[in-house]
Amino acid sequence: MASGGWSSPPRSAACATYLADDRNALLHRPKSPESLTRALRRALDDPDLRARLAGAALQTVREQFDERRAVRSIATRR
Repeated sequence: MASGGWSSPPRSAACATYLADDRNALLHRPKSPESLTRALRRALDDPDLRARLAGAALQTVREQFDERRAVRSIATRR
């Protein structure tokens, strides 16, 4: 995501914090080769989709993993 690429991770509670299906990633059902295959084919067949997902993923990284934001978050925990 930080390098400006698109991703297709399995759906999980952990990734739900930062990833939204068809917004900044193509999520697929865990342990489902068919679901992963559909997601990858969809992305490989649609260059505009790949570009949109990559741009949105990079924006998510910039918003959620900003250095100053991380420092503030750690500082407020004390």
